[in-house]
Amino acid sequence: MEHDHTCFCGTGNGEPHIIGENGCERFMTEPPDYSDGTSEYTFKEHRGYHQHQCGCWSRWKGSCNSMDVI
Repeated sequence: MEHDHTCFCGTGNGEPHIIGENGCERFMTEPPDYSDGTSEYTFKEHRGYHQHQCGCWSRWKGSCNSMDVI
């Protein structure tokens, strides 16, 4: 499958762009590690992880909603 790292975060002029370009806040990352019992919901909704159709993962930098902050 071809890699498609299109982002719709609204950075810049709000147009779709490639992760990390033109001031994009997101970056490519390793898949989340569920071994500590953290749920998929927490990774996606609180830590900003997103799995692209090609199988790769991206996320935003730090999250004040992260369980690590508590």
